[in-house]
Amino acid sequence: RWPLKEAVIVPLDFDVNVVKKAAHILARYANIKSVKVEEKPPTSNNYVVVEVEGFKIYVTLRLDEETLLEGLAREVIRRAQVMRKEADLPLDAYVTKLIVCTSDAMLRKAVEKHKQFIAGEVRAKEVELVDVCPENGKEWKIEARKVVLKLEL
Repeated sequence: RWPLKEAVIVPLDFDVNVVKKAAHILARYANIKSVKVEEKPPTSNNYVVVEVEGFKIYVTLRLDEETLLEGLAREVIRRAQVMRKEADLPLDAYVTKLIVCTSDAMLRKAVEKHKQFIAGEVRAKEVELVDVCPENGKEWKIEARKVVLKLEL
């Protein structure tokens, strides 16, 4: 699930202060970095408008580098989780190492920046970014970027 940078909620039929108290819930479950509740819509054209019963929600679809890197890291996690399932690992089992091999600069930057997050999510004691891909790793495509992953049990 790719994160969104920002959403602005304009309540039409609800009290703004009540909606403000619940904005953090939307931020967490919809994976939005910043959720603002306003009485008036934003003046910028950088938003897509979604209208639901009682609300207008303005969402920015612009990806800055920080959001892109987090999204790429989450995609690495998703692939590693698939590999854990294929290996029939119990949910609470730790792997010794997740090896990540890619020549893509943005993927490398994402893994480097979010190493601890990736390790925690895939229950790996270590995440190692390597230049030479392991022979028996699994190749994946993430947004047209090639990556090879290997779980060391």
